[in-house]
Amino acid sequence: MTLYQPDWRHYQHQAVRDLAWAVFSTPLMAQLPGSDAQLVAPRADAADLHWLEQLDRYPEPLLSALSAGHSTRLGLYFERLWQFYLQQHARWALLAHNLPVTRAGRTLGAFDFLCRHDEQWWHLELTVKFYLGSYLGNKGAARPQDWHQWLGPDTSDRLDIKLERLRDHQLALSQNPHSAAVLKTVAAEGARWQRGLVMKGYYFYPGRSDRPLPHPAPEAAHPLHERGTWWYLDEFLPQLSTGYWYRPSKMTWLSPVQLREPQRPLSGPAMHQALQELVGEAQRPVLLARMAPQGSAWHEQERVFVVPNHWPGVARP
Repeated sequence: MTLYQPDWRHYQHQAVRDLAWAVFSTPLMAQLPGSDAQLVAPRADAADLHWLEQLDRYPEPLLSALSAGHSTRLGLYFERLWQFYLQQHARWALLAHNLPVTRAGRTLGAFDFLCRHDEQWWHLELTVKFYLGSYLGNKGAARPQDWHQWLGPDTSDRLDIKLERLRDHQLALSQNPHSAAVLKTVAAEGARWQRGLVMKGYYFYPGRSDRPLPHPAPEAAHPLHERGTWWYLDEFLPQLSTGYWYRPSKMTWLSPVQLREPQRPLSGPAMHQALQELVGEAQRPVLLARMAPQGSAWHEQERVFVVPNHWPGVARP
């Protein structure tokens, strides 16, 4: 059977592009050290491509499913895309979603998804993340590939903290003895549960021109993970003399940006002024996509985080 990676640019509807990306893009990690959980990353076959084509022509079932649980949180939107996939795919059966485990009135955790795939029982945990490699010549034993060197744009999130919570708490829930009674409500007696992690997103690498050597990926990262670059504001502004740029809203951070009339990107000089306000004055990181016209639409060529000059909150070296 031939397997494919869908071309996100091919689909007209944002939700269909996001669905294809959420399910079939490359995961951030190749493995989770210290855990027997598998990194779940389906590959599309001809039937999957046909299904996506049909959804792109008639997206109403997907749009209806997404509107039923409207949220402004990107992580919940990512979960709803996966929920739709698991409910629609012939080889998957979704048994439970966000199923809590309690003990003496206290919630111990909740299963993201409990599923059956063919004859296997699966506990799946999902996350979508965007991390910036923050290693800037720190002294000491730290290395740029160490997980704690990879931060979320607002620095409140960190790769090592997220992976440890996934490994030690979220994925461990199906092995907790207090979960046994809950698992029996959705599966046959004696079912052996496998643990799977769906972890998608982007790693952003320092784009500074004074660093000739490539910045290494996080430890155990998938070699083909999605990636971008990040720049300090004062180093990035000179690059805006040419080109066209677009600032996607956070709910459209998943699949590569595609713009159709009347949407248009900003010219470099116009984005220059916007960034001085958004990043320089508001002191907030901003995600940008460099755009180029292709056919009747504008398509993302690369994505960049632009951060305040003292990000992540300390003086620059």
